[in-house]
Amino acid sequence: MAGQTEYGNGVYSPQKGVICDSMGKWCADGTGLSASWTEHYFGGAAGNALADATQDKFGFSNHVNCDINTKTCTGGEGKAAKKMAKQLFKN
Repeated sequence: MAGQTEYGNGVYSPQKGVICDSMGKWCADGTGLSASWTEHYFGGAAGNALADATQDKFGFSNHVNCDINTKTCTGGEGKAAKKMAKQLFKN
């Protein structure tokens, strides 16, 4: 994860607009949980596991929760939620 933005507790951004959770083995972008990004970074089984997941509201291992409908992220420690919202939603 060298050179990638880290948000604590295994949550990181491998590239612009994408945040992944290494503990949960999933990724999200500005449209919600992403099976394609999850498959890219964690493999096909992880991508397939998102089929039944709630897509518009989700919580990361660093205790930050994001809501696609309101384009916000809240919780966690420090400025992680604000930085993550900016990464996902360009706020």
